[in-house]
Amino acid sequence: MILSKKLARSIESGRATEKHRFRYINELIRIGMLQDQLATANARPETASTSAQVQGEIRSSFVNSLAIRWRGYILTAFLLYVIFSFAIEQSDVLATVIASCLGILLLLIFLITQIQGRKIRSSFDISLKEAQSAQSDFCFFSKETSHLIIRTSPVSLMPFFQLEANLCFRNEEPDRSTHILIGRNPKERYLKEHIRFPHRGYWVVDALNLACGDQLGLAGFKWQLDLSKNPFVIPVNPPSLNTDLLPVISSTYKSGDQLAQQTEPRGDYFDIKAYHPSDGARRILWKIFAKKGELVSRQAEKSMDPEGQTLIFSLAEKYQDEVAGAALSYLRRLEKLDINVFFGCLGMGNVEQVATSSASALDLILRSVWKESESFIEEVSCLIKAAAPAYIERIAIFAGIDGVEDSLPLEKAIETAAYLSSKNIVPVLFMVPGDSTPASPANNSMSNPIQNFFFGASRSPKVSPGERFNVFLKNCASNGWEVIILD
Repeated sequence: MILSKKLARSIESGRATEKHRFRYINELIRIGMLQDQLATANARPETASTSAQVQGEIRSSFVNSLAIRWRGYILTAFLLYVIFSFAIEQSDVLATVIASCLGILLLLIFLITQIQGRKIRSSFDISLKEAQSAQSDFCFFSKETSHLIIRTSPVSLMPFFQLEANLCFRNEEPDRSTHILIGRNPKERYLKEHIRFPHRGYWVVDALNLACGDQLGLAGFKWQLDLSKNPFVIPVNPPSLNTDLLPVISSTYKSGDQLAQQTEPRGDYFDIKAYHPSDGARRILWKIFAKKGELVSRQAEKSMDPEGQTLIFSLAEKYQDEVAGAALSYLRRLEKLDINVFFGCLGMGNVEQVATSSASALDLILRSVWKESESFIEEVSCLIKAAAPAYIERIAIFAGIDGVEDSLPLEKAIETAAYLSSKNIVPVLFMVPGDSTPASPANNSMSNPIQNFFFGASRSPKVSPGERFNVFLKNCASNGWEVIILD
């Protein structure tokens, strides 16, 4: 690989962008040259990324430390069989030699594994760096492969021995890598973690699982590096969807919020344009006319008063990241139009958690994903209380078309709309399609063929998502509720 001299100089001087720095790090990791250059490439401002220096506590038990793997148990059973069946009963010299050699080998592997594992455990530490910054290109998104850089302390392993390491998360385990370290290296090691998060949320790295053992898989020394006192938090955002074609609705109307009737813009002068007789003589730039002989006039920026407020409630469940992303994108669009927004979602709890900006709404979406919603109707009521005392006319409800069978998001949308109608509030239902079912073997009807063979497959009648959604649309049409489906 030939690195650009200009890129290298910009990284050393600190003028390189986040994108160039992270590309430089990836290439160095790929070719195994990440030594002194990585310290310079990672010298980024603290505001651009977060890094965690992890000094964890050791959590290991005596039983887990003295671990003999399944291959070791098979070899031990074979040795006992040879000793008692041939060496002792038949006085076989060859069997005695084979059993003795294998027994000594197994004992040496077990002792070396224990000594080497305890030595590594006493001095092992890590630090994590996430490849993200304030730019959206470096944010972690759900259901996409993300990358972390793990720095480990120097580790020296004997030939035919290895060290396995993988991250342990607090709430649930995503699809992650298992790293295997071999050989001697007096310098720090850098590992590139490929990780895929199944849904949004604040993912907390709680510990690091480590196992030192031989490459034959006979013995192992396991322990866990506790990181709970200084955890590494990874914010995983929902995907961003395009909501430019969605209509802008206003939930409340107050006196003074009506648009002023004006015949011309009344903002500051910020641009020039070709002269029109309706502009008047006061806007003509006479200096330009004197130099070039062209009539140009000053152009004022357009100004508009905010038209009321908008209340948004997201019925996005755990794996419905598309619904949460659509609601968040719609909120950001309203912010650009200077419209006041009140945002709520499932699991937010009380009225104090209602968000009034895109930043607080994103934080609320990520915090509430693991919280069980005791009563989403009460949470909708909290959203209405947050906008008081204004008169509320409409509320935007974001819900998913597809969902897991036990959650029934369409029924929640109907129940929410019925509650708002009882309060004389018009619900506007934004329905977001997307795959909200977790990719798990438990969701496949053929995932357990043995159970299906003995007990038979489930014969309970199932309603297809298309039929369920058609029933939902008929219910909304009969009640006069507005339904908008995102493409």
